[in-house]
Amino acid sequence: MVPCIYDTFYLSLRLLKVKSPALMQLENIFQLKGGILNYFEKSKNTDKWEGECFVFDDRVTLKTNLEPGNFYQCFACRRPLSNKDLLKPEYLKGVSCHKCFDEKTDEDRLRYKERHRQYKNQQL
Repeated sequence: MVPCIYDTFYLSLRLLKVKSPALMQLENIFQLKGGILNYFEKSKNTDKWEGECFVFDDRVTLKTNLEPGNFYQCFACRRPLSNKDLLKPEYLKGVSCHKCFDEKTDEDRLRYKERHRQYKNQQL
């Protein structure tokens, strides 16, 4: 069995969904001191890592070399989006994406649009 390496903060968030008894069924669990980003920074052997690491800021994902990843975030639902997702007709930056378009009302989208306008003006 491959050891399960986890970042405490990320795992505790995930356990809110799966409940803690799921953790009891896992074997060979190790905690990364300082988290996954610290592991990437100090480790010379990250080639076995597959994919990108989700982070809770504007970078959305990071590659193992700590450069920004290839994902963006929907400001309405906070879900990660690929470059391909940005091309879908439901995507409107700051307002909606194909994952949340049917979950939100027109009123929500107007509110998100105004919030995004204010955010852009603040960045100037």
